[in-house]
Amino acid sequence: MLKQGCLKTTIFALKGFHLKTVVRLLGVVLSISSVTACISLPDNTNRTISSYLPANPNTQLAKRILPDNAKHADKSAAYILHEGLEAFTARLSLIEKAEDSIDAQYYIWHDDTSGRLLLKSLQKAADRGVRIRLLLDDNATRGMDNILLKLNSHPKIEVRLFNPYAQRKLRSISYFTDTFRINRRMHNKSFTVDGVISVIGGRNIGDEYFQASSGLMFGDLDVSVVGQVVEEIQQDFDKYWANEASYPIERIAKPDVNTHAPNASTINEMYQTEHDIKIRNITRTKSYLATLFDTKYPHYVDNNDNTLLVWADNTHFYSDPPTKVSSGKDFTYQESVIAKTVPFIASTKQQLLIISPYFVPTEVGSQFLIDIAKKGKRVIVMTNSLASTDVTLVHAGYQKYRKALLAAGIEIYEFKPEPKNDEYDDDEYDQKYRDDYDINGILPDSNASLHAKSFTVDDKYLFVGSPNLDPRSAKLNTELGIVFDSERLAKAVNKAFEQNKDVVNYRLKLSPMGKIEWHTLENGKQVVYYHEPEVDLQDTIIVDILSMLPIDGLL
Repeated sequence: MLKQGCLKTTIFALKGFHLKTVVRLLGVVLSISSVTACISLPDNTNRTISSYLPANPNTQLAKRILPDNAKHADKSAAYILHEGLEAFTARLSLIEKAEDSIDAQYYIWHDDTSGRLLLKSLQKAADRGVRIRLLLDDNATRGMDNILLKLNSHPKIEVRLFNPYAQRKLRSISYFTDTFRINRRMHNKSFTVDGVISVIGGRNIGDEYFQASSGLMFGDLDVSVVGQVVEEIQQDFDKYWANEASYPIERIAKPDVNTHAPNASTINEMYQTEHDIKIRNITRTKSYLATLFDTKYPHYVDNNDNTLLVWADNTHFYSDPPTKVSSGKDFTYQESVIAKTVPFIASTKQQLLIISPYFVPTEVGSQFLIDIAKKGKRVIVMTNSLASTDVTLVHAGYQKYRKALLAAGIEIYEFKPEPKNDEYDDDEYDQKYRDDYDINGILPDSNASLHAKSFTVDDKYLFVGSPNLDPRSAKLNTELGIVFDSERLAKAVNKAFEQNKDVVNYRLKLSPMGKIEWHTLENGKQVVYYHEPEVDLQDTIIVDILSMLPIDGLL
């Protein structure tokens, strides 16, 4: 039967419809729910027990990394991965170097060019004897059951789905029949190889994160880390892997004879079918691979080029417990990653820079930032514009807070989908700062959306992780991240922001009449927009209407 809470959700969604229409729609929902109610999650006891493998000093990665770790006892170092190509290369090169183990945990793993290249590489690593544990949130695995089952059939690979859908085809029905559980997701992203090196940050696995897409591309931020924090990431992975919400995929999914060559014995065979060749652009894949050779990360991995590493004075790793999803009613905000980073933000002495693609600060969060600004501190927020966001509903939740933040002196920058400036020159920037540890190009320069989740406090702290500054990350989804106590890392991100902030963003300002204006540089000239730039009036009206709905807690 339809759960009481789900029924309330359904009725709320149907407000405004004619009564007869509501009755008919509820009848359809109840009918489908009665059929799918008998489809429940299977028993998940007696799962295979496994834990992370400590670093084996005889692997090639360990031989390169452990001696340097010993020189920096109890500390950790980071390599900032700001460009999509290099972020992909980091994962690919680490898989190719793996000898002992790979533990990968992701919210999204797309079945596209980059996703398939990495899955193929994982299988090759398993063929070499590498133990692989792949933990995926089930929210974005639609259509991938056959691929993941085939991968899981390898004796060295185990795939688990976190918080899975019992109904594999009609997944949307679960939002009515199992709302509380399905609405909570594992948003963590971590990737650890041979127990000595990890990659964490905002990126999922998919072409839009790695500059492999001809469509929308995300500007994002990851860090590759070594040192003491790697073991903390491994221990955190084990908590999720062992949690009751992590289901071995064979308990959830069954082979679909209509998709992805079910009789193929390997992932490679599945990807060589005539159907696959028709729908995949092989030329684009080859072209993409060719661009990877220009990135720096393989030189770091192959040659142990430690000049590319920054050792932090301290690192603080935070992760939400998996029970935030599996038994969310017992979870409190004080346990969240966001709450644990608040003391760092509150310690701001001069400047706070927040980069969050989905920024819904709530009344409490807005007042917290306003109080910091009132103390004379510079507070900067960078988020998506309505034109660049990929989640319009989130923008509706965010825009209602803008005027109060601006009135308090907080600087708000909204990211453009495409800079319009002939002075935007990455190569010139790299040449100017070639002797310092600096980054540029956090953001792609066309058809882009901000996806990086980060903040800096003065030139002291840098946070990189998976949470957005919104209620969903605080109370519903699980998240992880690292605070680095490092002047060099914080300065690198601050400088990258300042270098092109007026070109890649709109800066919001209040007019004397209290109206929002969007100021920016276009082709070297100051331009002011008096309404949401690069969107139709119809879109603006729709967002204005959505912003009046009481939905902040779900955003």
